Amino acid sequence: MTPDGPPTRGASNASVRLGSPDGGAVHPLLTRQLTRHNLRPDTVPSPGSWTRLLERVSAAYRNADENRYLLERAMEISGVEMANLYERLRKASESQLRTERDRLRTVTDHSPVAILELDSDGRVEYANPRADDIAGRTLTDSDRSLLFWVHRDDRRPLMREVGAAMASSSDFDLTIRFTNETG
Repeated sequence: MTPDGPPTRGASNASVRLGSPDGGAVHPLLTRQLTRHNLRPDTVPSPGSWTRLLERVSAAYRNADENRYLLERAMEISGVEMANLYERLRKASESQLRTERDRLRTVTDHSPVAILELDSDGRVEYANPRADDIAGRTLTDSDRSLLFWVHRDDRRPLMREVGAAMASSSDFDLTIRFTNETG
């Protein structure tokens, strides 16, 4: 037997070193197959034993290929299922968020106090009807800052509260006066 091939005709039962190319141990599966066929790593097998061993090794390779295919297929199916689950959860979350936003809008629209949402430049992005009533105008129709409509004595306290709220991402409660068309 040559170290990298089957026994040759007329070969003797000379000793052969069996192991991996890097000098490591024989794979456990190969060791089991050798044992199953009453073969030893240091002895050249008979042609029949060699054929049976090759059939077992080939079967092990086929089994590994089938297992790899099944694993890849399972991963593919799982990926599709996970994508579908994600999409269903995303749609359900968006629907729930829309419902909660609509519920909150209904509450703020009917609140007896003024509720405002400002952008980073102080312009009104949302004002509930009570805020518009108090201001005497539709606050979201103007490109002007809210400060333009606030009484001059209330501007500094409002700026202080808005700055603190923006820095801490929190809400605040403040009573302010609006100016009307005549000042």
